[in-house]
Amino acid sequence: MVYMAGDNNLDTAALRDIAEMARVGSSTKPADKSSDKVHPVKFPKGSCKAAFNGVNILVQLDRANDFLSRRFFITRGGGYRKDCIETFEETNTGDPKVLENFMLWAMEKYPANRYFLILWNHGGGWWEDPRRSIAYDDSSDGDALDNGELKAALSSIAKKLGRPIDILGMDA
Repeated sequence: MVYMAGDNNLDTAALRDIAEMARVGSSTKPADKSSDKVHPVKFPKGSCKAAFNGVNILVQLDRANDFLSRRFFITRGGGYRKDCIETFEETNTGDPKVLENFMLWAMEKYPANRYFLILWNHGGGWWEDPRRSIAYDDSSDGDALDNGELKAALSSIAKKLGRPIDILGMDA
């Protein structure tokens, strides 16, 4: 799961990163489309093939250049236009409920044994609390997820899942 907070000066970088993800794509079929364009993943030399079995790349993106948010199931050779499976009104990526909603959607539509969440945006990890945050949203008065909000969202997901997610990554 990739939570892309691109409603800021990272808008075009978000499109480039979606294109980069589409160079590999998911290794299973999207739940919402009857697509046969899923290709087997090429395994890095010396890697464990089981680690790449059943990998879904799910993205939620809020951009600066429109007033919509989108969800994607990234396929090999797909991208921003081809892989969008859901469009809805603009969200505030700095709202922990929006993050939680995305994660619950991904887990319900694409159940998995393991979950990896990447928070994609600028980060302010060097600041003191409460300014230490991530997922800045310019159209929501610069709102962002501070550490307390992020902890609350991840704790809520852990409670619903019955365990914490497996990996939390920051592309910030």
